[in-house]
Amino acid sequence: MSDTAPVVASSAISPGHDIIVSMKQLHVSTPHCLIVTGLPGSGKTTFAKAFTETFDAPFLDMPAIRSYVSDGFPAENLVNELIKQVMKANTTFVIELPSGGKEAREELIKRVQEAGFAPLVVWVQIDPKIAEKRSTTSTKKQPAIHTKASFAKAAAEFAAPTETELPIVISGRHTTASQMRVVLKRIAQGAGRDRVKLTPAPTERPSGLKRRRNNPLVQ
Repeated sequence: MSDTAPVVASSAISPGHDIIVSMKQLHVSTPHCLIVTGLPGSGKTTFAKAFTETFDAPFLDMPAIRSYVSDGFPAENLVNELIKQVMKANTTFVIELPSGGKEAREELIKRVQEAGFAPLVVWVQIDPKIAEKRSTTSTKKQPAIHTKASFAKAAAEFAAPTETELPIVISGRHTTASQMRVVLKRIAQGAGRDRVKLTPAPTERPSGLKRRRNNPLVQ
């Protein structure tokens, strides 16, 4: 799957290039917030990066952002401010949450709903044994992100999305092209739009943040 955004010509045609072609016909009037969740090592970040790079959408990697914050600075303050600034653009964005409980997802869902976004919980599902192996094994490209003990702790804290959250379930073993195909189909079918609580007043677009004319996820 190519990570090239749809507005950039590419000489290489990837196996998932049909996604880009089909997305040119998909225009979403309501901005979406894709809330990506799952076990450590499930492939959350891989999917989120592929989606945002393909469709030129903002990506907030909450675990990474928290890791950059010093102990003396409240991480939640920075996280909340980043979400606030991204929502001002009134465009579809992706946020990856730490592997945690339902409460954090519910709070975020409520917040984006009230701002006029359609929330979509994307659950990257995978066998826990595979997730543990991915998380605790170092490679040439990336060191291990967990020890077996820390993975066990994170896995115990993770609460799988429930039916009330209307999650889109994708396999962490599938290609990003296949994963995006599932998510885009649900977006095209109107997933999340019935959960928007209000239509926000027009907001001034932040300076320096340009809208790409032919980005199908932006109206």
